[in-house]
This record gives sequence, structure tokens and C-alpha cells, in this order.
Amino acid sequence: MDTTGQRRWIDNVLIHAFPNGASLFQCGLAELMQPGWPANIGLVVMAAHEVKATIQSCVTETFDAAMNDAFDPPEDEAQAIWDLANKAADRGKAVLDSGRSVVSCCAMGHNRSALISGLILVRCGVPWRNAIDLTRHMRGPLSFNNPTFVGMVARNGPVSKCKNCGSHVRITE
Repeated sequence: MDTTGQRRWIDNVLIHAFPNGASLFQCGLAELMQPGWPANIGLVVMAAHEVKATIQSCVTETFDAAMNDAFDPPEDEAQAIWDLANKAADRGKAVLDSGRSVVSCCAMGHNRSALISGLILVRCGVPWRNAIDLTRHMRGPLSFNNPTFVGMVARNGPVSKCKNCGSHVRITE
């Protein structure tokens, strides 16, 4: 907090700080463009087609994980989303393990970035429910409101469609 007791904008995007000095951030495009990011950002995961910017710091790497955030994508698209999110999360964990920080960004900072953040947290040993709760707590009630993405984090894998009704199998919370 600053001297007026207000939360700084950077506190609103911090999801988790790790013992090795690395941090996981999740944000939307407007926050990504703010000055004042830490100097140890090693990776920015861009999880939306409309986000092609980068932060002005010593970012080592940008991972293009542009994906659709439809609540009920077709089976092949859900698999493609999983494949891309899985690769981004694996890369994010590797960067965090090296002591550098990771920023997961989408247009608003609520769903696609939450999917990446949640998967990274699960790979770091955080139980899936805690990963989702932490993201929602830090980013607000709009974070992780896509049930397909919640299912992907809960299963740590792709979701599949129900053979009877044709909608994606959901995880009940």
C-alpha cells in the first residue's frame, strides 16, 4: 500500500509471490500498459487475440497464447485451447522456477489469463480449488467465470462433451 492507504495498481494484479523471489501476476491490457512493473519479469503470456502489447521492462520472453474465451467451445477448439494453455503453463512454471516473474494477460484479466494463472499454480503444487479461489480473491468475482476453463484447471486437462446433451462436462464447485 502507498502512504494514503490505497492499494497500488500492482497489488491488484499480484496473484502469488513465491519463496524464490518470483511472482505470478494476472492482468488485463490496461494494467499491462501501466509503468512500474518489477524488473524481474521473465515471461509475459498473451492469452487474447486483442492483446499484442508488452510491458516496458526487461522482459525476457513473450508467449503468444491467444485463445477464444467462449463458454462452450466446440470439442476441437476446446482441445486447442487446452493444448495452448498447457504449453503456456509449463513455460510459466519453468520461468517461475528460475526465479523470474510471470505475467498472464488477456483483454480484461478475468478468464483467459485466469486459465493460465490457475494452471501455473496447479503445476506449482497448489490444489486446483485453491488456485481458482486465489485467482478469484485477487482479481474479483469476474475472474474464472468461464466454466470450461474452471473444468480445465480442475482436471488439469481438457474437458470433453457429454455424449447425451452435447455440452462440456462441468466440474461442480
